[in-house]
This record gives sequence, C-alpha cells and structure tokens, in this order.
Amino acid sequence: DIMSSKDVSQTLWSIGHMKITDSAIVYPLACKAAEMAQSGQFNSQELANIVWALSKTDFDDADIISPLTTEIRKPSLLDTTTPQEAANVLYALGKMNIRDVDTFSSMNAVLMRQLDEATSQTIANALWAHDNVNLQAPRQLFDSWAKEKLNIVGLYLDNGTKIEIIHNTADENE
Repeated sequence: DIMSSKDVSQTLWSIGHMKITDSAIVYPLACKAAEMAQSGQFNSQELANIVWALSKTDFDDADIISPLTTEIRKPSLLDTTTPQEAANVLYALGKMNIRDVDTFSSMNAVLMRQLDEATSQTIANALWAHDNVNLQAPRQLFDSWAKEKLNIVGLYLDNGTKIEIIHNTADENE
C-alpha cells in the first residue's frame, strides 16, 4: 500500500501517457499525489510530470492540482526546476483551464532565468498556455520564440508599445 513519490509520479505519468480517463483510477492517485505534495515528498520533475499527466487524463480538479502547484512554487524546488518542467506545468494548467496566476508567475520566472536553455517548442507551449487561460505572457518569451522560429526581432518603446518588427539578417550573414 505504501507508494514512494517516484512510484506515484511514474504511475500517473504512465496513465497520462496512455490517456486513461477513468476517474476510478485517476482520482485516487491524484488525491495521493496531492497529499504527498503537501508533505513535501516530490522533486520538481515528479511534480511537473504529475501535473502534465493529470492534464492528459481530462482531470481538471483545481483543488487537487493546487497542492501540487503550491509545492513546485517553493524556492527550493524552483531552483531545480528546468525550463522544460516549467513549460510542462504551464501547458498542463492551460490544458486544464486552471488560471493559477501565482504558478504562472513562478514558472515564468524559471523560464526567464534559463531562457537560453529553453527550446522554441518549450516557449511555444508556455505561450499557448498563457493564451488559453487569458494571461499575458512575458514579452521576452514571445520575442525569444519569434527570433528563433521566425528570425524576427520586435522593437519596443520604453512603455512597451511595439513600434516595428524587423527581419534579423545578422545570423544569416555569419
């Protein structure tokens, strides 16, 4: 009956990967994960995997998700959260239509701190999540994605107003 944090995380990840939506299977494991999160038993990777997995099972109980996102926002876990994990959490919250402003802000901070390590797909997933829950994404996320995927750079006034988009040819000439 005793499951480790790794057992719960991997079990839910597998269920999410297989897109099992039977609440008789998903709900008890989600409750177990929330309980374990409240006692600080997960690392950032496990938490990100659990939240992602639950989004794949059509789970959307914000009361069960909340202890998971509260835990991943702890400074000790934020320090070890990767851009991929942050984007997975954002994507999952977006998919579940959970507008958790504090978690979006914390995961944005992870992405911004490690923007050079984030792939364009990671950034695109984060941008999609913001749009899906009607939250403004940090401009740097969009600019980074646009530069990498579209090779364009936006220019802004000090007040944030976009004044021009230019095609970045510097990389092509190198």
